[in-house]
Amino acid sequence: MKHRLKIFSGLALFASTAVADLSYPGISGSLRTPSAKILPAGELQYQHNNYNDLSSTTDNTYNHVFAVGINSYIEFGGRLTNWYDDDRTQRPNGTLPGRRDLSANLKFRVPRLHSALPDIAFGIQDFGGEAVNFRSTYGVMSKTIGNTTASLGYAKSDGSDLDGEFASISHKLSDDFTIAADYLAEAFAVGLTINAKRTTGLPISLQVSGEKPKDGDWKELIALTLSLPLDKKLSPATKSQKTIALEKHPRDPTRFIAALERHGLSHLRLGTKAGDDLIYLENNVYNHSYLDALSVVLATAYQYLGGQRPVQIILGKQNIPLLAVWVDMKEYGEFIHNRPSSMRQSTKAWYPDGRVTNQVTWVARGRYDNRAPIDVKLRPVIRSNLGSEWGVFDYSAAVRADLKIPLGNVANVVVSGSVPVANSDLYDDDGAFANRRYKSKIDQAVLQKLGKLSPSTTALGSIGYGTINDEEYTVGQVEGVHTQALGKRQLYGKLAYYRNNDRAGDDQKIAVGGLRQHIDFLDMEADLSYGQFYNETRGVKAKVSKFYGDTALSAEIKYIDTDDLSGRLSITLPLTPRRDKLVGNTVLRGNQSWNYGIETTIKDPVVVGSNRVRPDFMHNPAVSYSLNKEYFDRGRLSPYHVINNLEQIRLRSRDLLGK
Repeated sequence: MKHRLKIFSGLALFASTAVADLSYPGISGSLRTPSAKILPAGELQYQHNNYNDLSSTTDNTYNHVFAVGINSYIEFGGRLTNWYDDDRTQRPNGTLPGRRDLSANLKFRVPRLHSALPDIAFGIQDFGGEAVNFRSTYGVMSKTIGNTTASLGYAKSDGSDLDGEFASISHKLSDDFTIAADYLAEAFAVGLTINAKRTTGLPISLQVSGEKPKDGDWKELIALTLSLPLDKKLSPATKSQKTIALEKHPRDPTRFIAALERHGLSHLRLGTKAGDDLIYLENNVYNHSYLDALSVVLATAYQYLGGQRPVQIILGKQNIPLLAVWVDMKEYGEFIHNRPSSMRQSTKAWYPDGRVTNQVTWVARGRYDNRAPIDVKLRPVIRSNLGSEWGVFDYSAAVRADLKIPLGNVANVVVSGSVPVANSDLYDDDGAFANRRYKSKIDQAVLQKLGKLSPSTTALGSIGYGTINDEEYTVGQVEGVHTQALGKRQLYGKLAYYRNNDRAGDDQKIAVGGLRQHIDFLDMEADLSYGQFYNETRGVKAKVSKFYGDTALSAEIKYIDTDDLSGRLSITLPLTPRRDKLVGNTVLRGNQSWNYGIETTIKDPVVVGSNRVRPDFMHNPAVSYSLNKEYFDRGRLSPYHVINNLEQIRLRSRDLLGK
């Protein structure tokens, strides 16, 4: 059975009022040309259009384009273009002939010295790679007066229409309609943009325009644009939506523990140590972010522990303390009610050792203070191929279930399996990617043990059964992480041995080490690793991630040598509620960091000039519950992250407990 998913749009959850709109080549601008504006930081725009800016003998040209504002001065984007003829015939493996290009764009805006001056930006289109069709560099300046924006620029290209002088002007008639005109490559274009957000509630805009070449007839251009805000942080606007109702009650440890149990927290213990209240807990239900769990604990402590004693909160897993936070509750009381406080100066956080709960006088315990819940994680998984044929998103989709069963507080048994949902043509029987489709099977069954070697060094061991590309392996691996600079820097490593149960002598030995560094003022993370990956490929991975609240946008380079490398763009977002469902002793949840990416070959040593698909290139197989993702919240379970997100703790307390 064959399934096709036709693409004429993308997914979006929200549309914001943009400082800039997406042009046809995938750069913020007007119609066919860039402007000096930058998309708002954290906003991603996707567009589908039929713009052809190359001289081509093919009948049709279509584009997938996107751009995202990294910050106020940097914009990054990409483009997938397909040319094809109407009379093409299908190949035996199900693909159709045509010409395709995957490219990337980058734009920088110069800081303005005075508000009266125009914006100035410089950019490059289609940089790097083997197949370069749209390479162009440009400079542009824009000035907005009222509802009118005018731009003037110059570009240099060896093939694209974005060459020489260009200009544009746009005027916003209302929130729903904008008219625009531009000049590029001795051709004029005029267009109308219709924003459907206000009238329909849909985050979508339609652009209809006409292009008039110097010696040719008018050509119609159509584009559909959608917007997605990547930043899911709670904004100060939350204050006007909910008011916090944290009335102080007489000190009652029993009510405090009962309240936290109602919020789904486990392993609860309350004691006193050196005059402080000490709370040990394990969070299994707030998988969007551990900041949610911390917000709930602080607000509940303020309500039921009197709000006078300092509180020391220990977040742990398997009775192993991972993070400690000390809060002056008097300062918290001022802070949570928006009154002046020294909350940031007084709050402390650190990585504790195993003795942190020594010399504690325990005064209250939860009903199940020593029992961990069973964890059931459901998530969509998809393997896909873009560009094999225009208009078709080739895919193999499945639902994956991960089951974690605790063996007391000693270890966990993890079992993962997939159930296929649908396959498109190329993943069906006899298709080009038939061997890559999902099948009904058990993917992993491992025994895991977490251990702490020092306050800042943690290890996770896994042994059992796993599969890679339908081949069965006996798996043994150890992951370790050592944190420095209050968690801003992580040294990590992984040793794994995959014994092939299907083919003798085809075992896999993986040894990878690396460094992660968080860059505070940019809210970014740089990750550099080296080692031996799947199929004994040795090389370097360099990855940069930009965080927007609980969402991350990443760019990655995989490098073996100058003639053998690939690039990847990915988005990571939580596909689970703010609080997951606790049924008895079982947590039902989604995936706290679901990732989808697109990868392409940049340099191919075998087929020169190719962008062929290499799905296993420098692949690093992972277990379902990995150390960094599941136990360290993607590296965010750290002292510096707590201190830098105190405002988020206040807003999350309002959102989770407010009325």
